[in-house]
Amino acid sequence: SYNKVNGTHACENSGLLNRDLKGVMGFNGFVMSDWGATHSTKAVTTGLDQDMPGGGVMGDKLFLATQLMVKYPVATDEAVVRILSVIYKLGLDKSSGCKPPKCLGAMMTSVRSKDHTELAARAARRSI
Repeated sequence: SYNKVNGTHACENSGLLNRDLKGVMGFNGFVMSDWGATHSTKAVTTGLDQDMPGGGVMGDKLFLATQLMVKYPVATDEAVVRILSVIYKLGLDKSSGCKPPKCLGAMMTSVRSKDHTELAARAARRSI
């Protein structure tokens, strides 16, 4: 996130990401930054797994990935495992690579499905 919590950018806040989100709340997915919200490569050690949109601070070039692996090997391995776990769990590794606008119809059908709209309405009611 772009915001700071107690003086630390949210996407680099170990207390929020590691202690609270992953520890207390038991979140086992991967954490992705807001676009352009990452401020240092050290963010990978504070619980951030993916810098968006890529090419930013953590970079999308192989040498930057290699630098991360050398400088923060355990944190980088953990981030890769979390990201790949979601990819394999959802079967995205077997996906045809469909991207909008080619998949717009399927995406809109899913987003507007009865289950999805009921879930969104329930979440909205509970948040008030």
